[in-house]
Amino acid sequence: MSSLSEADITSVATASGAVTHLGGAVCQITHDVSSIKVEHAKENIDVALQLVNTPKVYVVIDLSGVRKADKETRSWGSSEELSRKAGAIAILVASPVSQMIGSFFIGINRPPVPTKLFHQRAKAVAWLRELERESLEGYDESDLAETIPNRSDEVPAQHATTER
Repeated sequence: MSSLSEADITSVATASGAVTHLGGAVCQITHDVSSIKVEHAKENIDVALQLVNTPKVYVVIDLSGVRKADKETRSWGSSEELSRKAGAIAILVASPVSQMIGSFFIGINRPPVPTKLFHQRAKAVAWLRELERESLEGYDESDLAETIPNRSDEVPAQHATTER
């Protein structure tokens, strides 16, 4: 895949759906497939990193239409590789099935980054923006202005719980 520029692209189609840049280091991954495979997860995170152009991405993963995530995908979701790429994960759930998948992932696989379930995208994004802002504390603002635009401080973070 070619290098992506924030100025040129805000949403990119992937094999399993789309990755949309929401400003700063925050992206949303939307799946158009009912079953997620590890190659989908890896591609989506890599595309998100290209969109944000920062060392780590804070990602909303929309599982609302997903019915299954295979064992390899769940294992990768708790891997050291993912922790080098993601600052936090907000899992957007809409159905009992997607909530079960998200809860199972958090409870059994123990992701290495802050991870939380949400029913509302706005709350998920606010939580990620707060974590992104906290990760930048102590840095000189002039060093960050070009790479991390649109930071906001909205909602305090909670680890591995569900927000309604």
